[in-house]
Amino acid sequence: MPINQMKAFRMSADVQKNLEMKLAIHCATLIKKERFACIVTLWEEECAILSRLLKGTGILYRFLAKKGDTVLVYLYRKNLLCKHLHNHKIHTFLQSYGYSEGNLAHMISELANRMKAFYKGEMGFPHETGAFLGYPLEDVEGFLNDVDGTRCQYVGYWKVYENVEQKKVLFGSYDQLREDAVLAVLEGKSIREIAV
Repeated sequence: MPINQMKAFRMSADVQKNLEMKLAIHCATLIKKERFACIVTLWEEECAILSRLLKGTGILYRFLAKKGDTVLVYLYRKNLLCKHLHNHKIHTFLQSYGYSEGNLAHMISELANRMKAFYKGEMGFPHETGAFLGYPLEDVEGFLNDVDGTRCQYVGYWKVYENVEQKKVLFGSYDQLREDAVLAVLEGKSIREIAV
């Protein structure tokens, strides 16, 4: 990535350009349909234009929690997320963490409630969030069961506990998607154009 162009984006007061770059960096796998969800922290002023930027992409979002001038935002592709959450293993795992069999909106609302409680210091971070992001269940469970933090075999887009080589290849493909998305934004393309 041309560093001078990246610096210019960071120095820019253009909220839309900054948001497009942030989404390209943090959500490229969602934008390019390789994953069905991601979480990103946005400034309030970025949240005000998020709907317009995502129009026509098939990406929906939910504000999970607010802290100061920032908002934790869950972005997702509804049909793919529903399919994932209806997987028996994922469904059983989330039920074990108290998520009801309600519809998607109810499940995301429960996740939002837990994030808000975390931000207020009322509970620990809800690590089952990894299931909502499509992290492999063996890695989500591996993380939750790794009390002393010594069993992680690799760290990429998440902590890996099994199938390390396979996930290294996957993370490499994610890196390429991010690179392509960032270059597209630098070329002036919109998130909608990148998502096509």
